[in-house]
Amino acid sequence: MGISKAVIASLLVSLLIFHLVEADNEIVIRGDGSGIARTLLQKTVHSQCLENQKSLLLQLKNNLQFNPDFSVKLVNWAQSKDCCQWNGVTCDRSGRVIGLDLNTESISGDLNHSSSLFSLKFLKKLNLAYNNFGYFTQIPSSFGNLTSLTYLNLSNAGFGGQIPMEFLRLTRIVKLDLSGTNLRIENPNLFTLFRNLSGITELYLDRVNISANGYEWGQAISSSLPNLRVLSLSDCSLSGPIDSSLQNLQYLSEINLAWNNLSSLVPDFFANFPNLTVLDPVSIWISHNQFSEVSEFLPNGSLSPLVSLDLSRNKLQGPIPPYFFDFQSLQGLYLSFNNFSGTIQLESFHRFQNLTWLMLSHNSLSVNASISNSSLSSFPQLAALGLASCKLQKFPPLMNQPTWHLDLSNNQIPGVIPNWIWKVIDSDENLAHLNLSCNLLVGLQPGYDIHFLDTLDLHSNQLHDNMLSGPIPLSVCNGRNLQLLDLSNNRFTGTIPQCLIDTGTATLSILNLQNNNLTGNITGTFPKACTLRTLDLSGNHLEGLVPKSLANCPNAEVLNLGINNINGNFPCFLANSSGLRILVLRSNKFHGNIRCRGIHTNIWPKLQIIDLALNNFSGILPQQFFLQRKAMMDGGTSYEGNKGLWGPPLTACCEEAGPAPPTLNGTQSYSAEDEINWVYIIATLGYTVGFGVIVGPLLYSKRWRQCYYKPLDRAIVRILHHREQRARNQRRRNNINQLRRRQHH
Repeated sequence: MGISKAVIASLLVSLLIFHLVEADNEIVIRGDGSGIARTLLQKTVHSQCLENQKSLLLQLKNNLQFNPDFSVKLVNWAQSKDCCQWNGVTCDRSGRVIGLDLNTESISGDLNHSSSLFSLKFLKKLNLAYNNFGYFTQIPSSFGNLTSLTYLNLSNAGFGGQIPMEFLRLTRIVKLDLSGTNLRIENPNLFTLFRNLSGITELYLDRVNISANGYEWGQAISSSLPNLRVLSLSDCSLSGPIDSSLQNLQYLSEINLAWNNLSSLVPDFFANFPNLTVLDPVSIWISHNQFSEVSEFLPNGSLSPLVSLDLSRNKLQGPIPPYFFDFQSLQGLYLSFNNFSGTIQLESFHRFQNLTWLMLSHNSLSVNASISNSSLSSFPQLAALGLASCKLQKFPPLMNQPTWHLDLSNNQIPGVIPNWIWKVIDSDENLAHLNLSCNLLVGLQPGYDIHFLDTLDLHSNQLHDNMLSGPIPLSVCNGRNLQLLDLSNNRFTGTIPQCLIDTGTATLSILNLQNNNLTGNITGTFPKACTLRTLDLSGNHLEGLVPKSLANCPNAEVLNLGINNINGNFPCFLANSSGLRILVLRSNKFHGNIRCRGIHTNIWPKLQIIDLALNNFSGILPQQFFLQRKAMMDGGTSYEGNKGLWGPPLTACCEEAGPAPPTLNGTQSYSAEDEINWVYIIATLGYTVGFGVIVGPLLYSKRWRQCYYKPLDRAIVRILHHREQRARNQRRRNNINQLRRRQHH
């Protein structure tokens, strides 16, 4: 009796499935649809999640606080579905949950010690990164119950305080990421915490406060974690020289010690770890320290090539070491913010065929931007180029480069901005940064396009004798991704484009049109989705009223309308802008009582600088949003020039201002107890002014008014620049960290 073809086929399929299952007892079913023969295995292997596993996950979901509008995983977990198919859940073939990825799920609130999360005893991989469990909430000690974990990521999850001792129980951990802003390692210390975790190959503790000297953290790491391949300890308050014990980490391929207070020489053993392979390239990140000298370290033939070298923001000086040009496998070279000197030919970098990031800004270098045609054809494809403060006298010939970050600021480049520069920027990227500020530029060649830019900074140039000498071109509104627009200190004329207010402020975070020759009203309507944090229109000839739609910008921190012809009443309609830190209305035509009817509370609790001088305000300075502010300083000159305005801190008596207005509560007058101890601080006399410093209203006397007119603007600009620089640095660190981690996953 013959066997049918159908039976033979069925037997073959069964045999194939048997071998697939037996070959790997860790075949998994992933909710994202990946995995080997997912549908087939679900029907033939017990791959549906166990009921107790589903129950634990649903209990976890119900106990977590998360925003369903921003959740893409938790929000879709449902009782009716197999939990092994849920997004973010990974199961083994027995239906046990072995992986949970809830990163960026907008989770907030505490994670209770008794959470059902800690009953998922088979978990091998857990990712809770980029949530907000509370900045003062300690990592629950119950994480120590998850003894099967090989991968744990709690980076930027909002935890704070001491990392718990119970982490000692995670003896199977291979990759650990606890990067954050409020965590610390103190008691237990670094040595005690990791003494049982010798299997770790990747350790990320960026921004965790370790506060240890070179010997302490070096010995702790090298003795406890001999298998490390990646060590990232940026911004950990580390100090002193780097201890030689680190050279015992024979498998180390990447080290990030940036943003610390390390000193002495950059050790030569950094590029001499003996067991590195070509498949595991070396990356060295030690920027933002106090290094003054780089000892000579050269890769030998047995080592993998150096791909990333970050020495930026140290105290390195002298010529760029010539042996740097032997690292021809470099993909990123960061030497900015040192004191390197001498002349360097941009053409000399053509030998780095893999180079994508080149940062030489803010040294004492003179860079010759000329590149021969032969070298240009083989020049590396740069994604980011920083040549700020490099004494450039011409644009580097970077036509057709896929660059998304170009900084040529603070040089001596004359003439017009060439139209090919817009083709340099890669419009396929989400971010694009162009900074040509502080040069000798006088215009743009026709054919410019900014629709893909993230940052456009052309401030402090001379754009007056070309096609931009008239109104700001409407094409500036085409910047769909524009977050920073700085056209300050030029000679633009005409009105502010209405489209810049109507649509531009839906993406712009900073709009700076300070010190031009702009006229007319501030037309347009700030959209309800307004993202502005900084609006600086000072030093123009604007008139009319402040648009009440500015209240649609609740995140506004800086509003500078000084030195215009704007009129109207005090902007009480901004009462909901609780984050306002700087308010400058000086030298306009504002008038009327400064009190805001119906408002009896401190409406701007973060206000640090206020200048109302040279207007026509009247009435009493409201105690509820000026005098209760400990951040404010003494003096009345930021309010002077308002003849009808009186009350502390002004010293004018009521006779000078006419009849005394009613007292605050109808029965009491000001007393010494109502006043605060005010102190003069003048930013332009060498004091540092920043948002973390108690500065209050920036005040100066009448005889200094003309002299410190521009310094007030400079003080505000310094604050804005500092904040924006910090934001850029943070974005850069995040981008670098993501780039580094992609290389290893």
